[in-house]
Amino acid sequence: MNSASTHELVLTRLWYLVGDWEGTGKGPDFRFNAQATYSYILADHFLFGYMEINDLNSGQVLMAERTYFYFDRSLKSLASDTFHQNGMVEHALGHADARGRIVLTTDRLSCIPKGMSIRALRRTVWVMAAPQWAFSIEKDSGEGFAPYLEGQMRKPDNR
Repeated sequence: MNSASTHELVLTRLWYLVGDWEGTGKGPDFRFNAQATYSYILADHFLFGYMEINDLNSGQVLMAERTYFYFDRSLKSLASDTFHQNGMVEHALGHADARGRIVLTTDRLSCIPKGMSIRALRRTVWVMAAPQWAFSIEKDSGEGFAPYLEGQMRKPDNR
């Protein structure tokens, strides 16, 4: 196996995601609580994350997903594969700049649930004042990207 190239070091720019997180945010017609955890796995070749979003009022799980971030050597690009609770699988490509701002756009969707109108997602994640980060998810249902979810995450208060 080849050692990591300088291009693969893009994963180190995502250091601020590692750990356990909680947060809040909003969608088109709801507010939510979120929990997440991220860690480097498999000799640091992947960053693995789990995020769950629950309706603020009912506590109902609105979204749960597992994501693997990695460096695609052949494309020289940051990539991710996300597995959603509804069975959908998303492959996305993008980049992380020197400050760790991630922008990933759907390259391929599979197993889209029947009746769900979605063509692509664009996910943006950025570090705020440590230890906080924020995210936005835009959704394309055939008419271009439009805001879908936005939230902020922080380390849990361990009192």
